[in-house]
Amino acid sequence: MSGSTASGEQFKLNLISATNSHPTCTPIRGLSNFATGTYTVTSPTTKISGEVGAGRSVIIKSKGTVVIDGDVTYAQSSHHKPSDITQLVIVAKNIIIKDTVSRVDAWLIATPNPANTQGGIVSTCETEDKPNLTDSYTNGLSASVCNKELHINGPILARELQLRR
Repeated sequence: MSGSTASGEQFKLNLISATNSHPTCTPIRGLSNFATGTYTVTSPTTKISGEVGAGRSVIIKSKGTVVIDGDVTYAQSSHHKPSDITQLVIVAKNIIIKDTVSRVDAWLIATPNPANTQGGIVSTCETEDKPNLTDSYTNGLSASVCNKELHINGPILARELQLRR
């Protein structure tokens, strides 16, 4: 995963943890450690959760799927000027929100392929990290799954928004 700060300085971040070293998945924990900037993820699947540091504007871009597997929140801050406003923007082929998540403070932008026929899906409740998003809309739903209230504080742009709870 690489990123650049607002000044254009390039740097690399090592975000693969010792407990989850699967080569096709990059876990992003501790969003409070991210400086303001744009970060590009190259792995097919990226797991995100945590708190974004106060006054930071973080953009995460992925050509793969982003799985939000824990709450994503903004740190408490006071807003005296526009640069004090905390912001997280997630741009990915597909964005999956796990069934255990109750709050997402972020802009969610799911980008389909150029023909607008695949990808571009935001699913608000999944139990798997890699579900078949082309399956039936109600696949895997029951009275005991996806019954937890979800708050999304931010806009959503998607080819298909699966409001599953």
